[in-house]
Parts: sequence; structure tokens; C-alpha cells
Amino acid sequence: MRGVTIAAFVLVGGACAEAQSTDVTTVVQAAAVCRPAEGALGPILSCEFKLPDGPTFSVSDVGGSAATFAVSKASERDRYYVMLSFLHRCIVVGDRRYDIFSEGAPFSFVSLANGKVYRTYKECPPIRIVE
Repeated sequence: MRGVTIAAFVLVGGACAEAQSTDVTTVVQAAAVCRPAEGALGPILSCEFKLPDGPTFSVSDVGGSAATFAVSKASERDRYYVMLSFLHRCIVVGDRRYDIFSEGAPFSFVSLANGKVYRTYKECPPIRIVE
């Protein structure tokens, strides 16, 4: 896929401005569609996020041992971008109009554990890892 970047990163200072984060969070919450699906081992929950002026991404087997994050559409011209952050234990959605490392840059956080959208990474529950 051209223009798709998936990366782990560290937020400098770790702070997000609540008002700006809320804007991205509201957009991501409105874009979420979660529904039951049939997986190879039985029923699963899958969530798709079609962001206006942004990427389309999904999480399949939400909360399961085979939880998978996939980006199906993205462009470097999109207002929003999406990436997987191992440090923050979730999918991060940011607004491209802000420098990723600037204090107060707006982000939203999507949990692989439950498919819910959070305003701060501290709220995002960890996915269980099965070895």
C-alpha cells in the first residue's frame, strides 16, 4: 500500500491537550463500526474505522489471542494518520496538522483489547498476549 506508515513511537512529555484530543477522539468514535463476525475458531468481534479525510483501518478478533490491526486505505494527504504503539498498548490516531512530538498534539487511542476509543493512552487496556 502506498503512503501507509505503521510505527511505534514515544510521546515527548506524554501529555495531550484535552480539548484537541477530544476532537480526534470524537472523530474516531463516530467512525467506529463494530460487529460480530465468524472467525476460524468461532465467533469474533471486528471493528472498522473509516475516518473522514483519513485512513480506514480495522481490528479483527478484538480482545482475542489473534487480534489483528490492518490498514486498508491511507494517503499521505489524509488529515489523520494511524499507527500502532507498543509503548502505549494501542492504536494511535493523530492529526497530521500537528507535529507528532509537539506538546499538546491531539491523539486518540483505540484498544486492541476491546475496540473502544480513548482520549488518553493511560485509559487504553493492554491486549493479552498468548505464547
